[in-house]
Amino acid sequence: MNTKALSESKITKKLINIPAGVKTMLTIQAAALDMNLTKYIEQILVQQANDEEDKWLAPFFNEPDDYLSDEEAQAKLEQLGWV
Repeated sequence: MNTKALSESKITKKLINIPAGVKTMLTIQAAALDMNLTKYIEQILVQQANDEEDKWLAPFFNEPDDYLSDEEAQAKLEQLGWV
């Protein structure tokens, strides 16, 4: 798919809890890349979501232009345990 739709979505703000040791490590990594911590975490999350997009959405598509029917999609959701 590689639509990159996730990175082009409307921006929302979310507070998250990060363990102190993880925050320190991420701060060091961000500084090494000459970035601030917030931008670095945003970059990591967007990249992870884009990398995983095909993995999570692929079960719903047989071919790129072949969408599942509502019944097939519901069955697939149940098979994956998401419903």
